[in-house]
Amino acid sequence: MPLSLDFNRSPHAIVIRVDAVESVQELSVAYGEMLRQAEFDTSRNSVWDISPISLGAFSISEVREFARLVRGKISARGEGFKVALVTSRATDRQLLKLYLAILRMIGNNLHYRVFASLDEAIVWAG
Repeated sequence: MPLSLDFNRSPHAIVIRVDAVESVQELSVAYGEMLRQAEFDTSRNSVWDISPISLGAFSISEVREFARLVRGKISARGEGFKVALVTSRATDRQLLKLYLAILRMIGNNLHYRVFASLDEAIVWAG
């Protein structure tokens, strides 16, 4: 699976590491599988470590497609939680900030924040 999950790093957040993905569709399938895991708790915040991948490898249309697919799963995930996005690449952090600004403009009610450090992201997420 292209996602590895750590339920023990924080009592209030699930750390999700994106290990390697070939396509947005593959990431979407893995996300759906994650939501069905017995350990998954919708009351916990999410910390996504995307450092192993480069966002530049995905086209804008793929990023939009992933956002659409994730919105389709929002009823399974729940609403009102925090999402920390972690990447070690400065360029990817800037891209994420741009994507998040667009999400805010279209009325997304999730609390997103971008981090360079996994430890800082975990502290913020709870």
